[in-house]
Amino acid sequence: MPIREIYLDLRYSTSEIQYAKNEICGHKESEEVNTWLSHVHQFEVFLLRSEENRTVDIDEIRLPLKRGDDKKRAFLTGAACHIVSNKSVEALNEMVKEKYKNGPSALDDIDVNEMVFRPTFVLDTDEAWLEEEYQQLRVQTIMWRQIGPCSRCKTTSLSLKNNGRSDKMEPYMTIMEKRKHPLRGSIFGVYYQPDLIPTRAEFE
Repeated sequence: MPIREIYLDLRYSTSEIQYAKNEICGHKESEEVNTWLSHVHQFEVFLLRSEENRTVDIDEIRLPLKRGDDKKRAFLTGAACHIVSNKSVEALNEMVKEKYKNGPSALDDIDVNEMVFRPTFVLDTDEAWLEEEYQQLRVQTIMWRQIGPCSRCKTTSLSLKNNGRSDKMEPYMTIMEKRKHPLRGSIFGVYYQPDLIPTRAEFE
């Protein structure tokens, strides 16, 4: 099957708004792209780029605590962010220390800090594991919804401090022993999915 490369021009015209069904509107892509897309589908179609300030209602099933007038930007990515808390990392570190209290030299190549878990954000909390209890978080115009725990792998045994893997495979082994979920396996940290909520001034 022949392959053809199509480059989407980032300098597309925004002077005219095109309307499609269901009140969807946006900026029409170039004729070259639309001709190619129509040929692929074997009927006439055209590609729309969303308006920069287009907003849509928020799904109340996903975010039941939303405010009545909340909206979000259209075509927002559904990618999740990984969140851990500083107190959870400290609690795990204490578990590891307790495990090797009779052989403290084993801790020399063990690295337990936030960066081992590669989080998007680190929450500063008063207690450990609170990030697992929150179902929704709101930070100004961003609503965060918890979608589940993060299953951990042996990558957490890599020490960034020592540029190598822990001989004891820590803290991965301690996570397996102390943080075992019956369905998700070894867990540490939580995934949250964001929804951007513009201020009223932005969408009125």
